[in-house]
Amino acid sequence: MGLGCNSGQDAAGRIEVHQQATTEEAVEIMVAVRPREGVQTCSSNPATPYTLTLDDPIGQRRVLDTSLCPLRPLEVAPADLYQVD
Repeated sequence: MGLGCNSGQDAAGRIEVHQQATTEEAVEIMVAVRPREGVQTCSSNPATPYTLTLDDPIGQRRVLDTSLCPLRPLEVAPADLYQVD
């Protein structure tokens, strides 16, 4: 989530996984946005789609956003949505 001033631009190319922890019950993820360099105006920041591919199947675990308190569940695409060649 990008909360800083960004001159009305999306966060494409500046999104990164800041923290990730996996337990038997959940995959906890904190995604961060690197600030843009230089002076920025504070117009509204548009949403930026982001897809994170995990190394292991989620199974029955919940995927949680740890950047908020309380933790917020994240949407998970169905396993068969993407095909790997």
